[in-house]
Amino acid sequence: MTSFKIITPTVEPLGDIPFHCNRDDIIRTVFLDTNKFKESKLSIAIHNVNIESECVNSPQQYTELHTHETDEINILLPDEGHELVYRMQIDDEIKQCAGPCSIYIPAGVPHKAEVVQGKGRFLCIKLTG
Repeated sequence: MTSFKIITPTVEPLGDIPFHCNRDDIIRTVFLDTNKFKESKLSIAIHNVNIESECVNSPQQYTELHTHETDEINILLPDEGHELVYRMQIDDEIKQCAGPCSIYIPAGVPHKAEVVQGKGRFLCIKLTG
C-alpha cells in the first residue's frame, strides 16, 4: 500500500537560504524540502514577486553567484496583466528572461538571479540528491 503525505507550506525568509538576502517585495513560500518531508527528492519554493517600478539599469539583486550539487529549474509565471522579468547569470552568460518561461541550471554551474521588474511567481525546483 502506497502512502502519501500532505505538507503545509510555510513562509520563510529569503535570507535563510545561503547566498540570498531578505527583500520586502519578495515573499518566499516553501512547499517541499527535506525539513518538511525527510524522504523528499525535491525542494520546491515559490517567490511571490511584487516589484512596482522597472529596475533595468539597477536590477534588484537578491542572490549572490553560487552553485548547487544538484540540478535546478526556475519557472517565471507573471501575474495576469503584468510582466515578470529577471536577469539571470548562468556561469559567465547573462540573459534577461521574461515569463512565462523556464530556466534549467545544471548541477555545479554558478548562477544568480536579479529581478528587473514585475509581479508574479518565481518557482524554484531543486533535486535534493
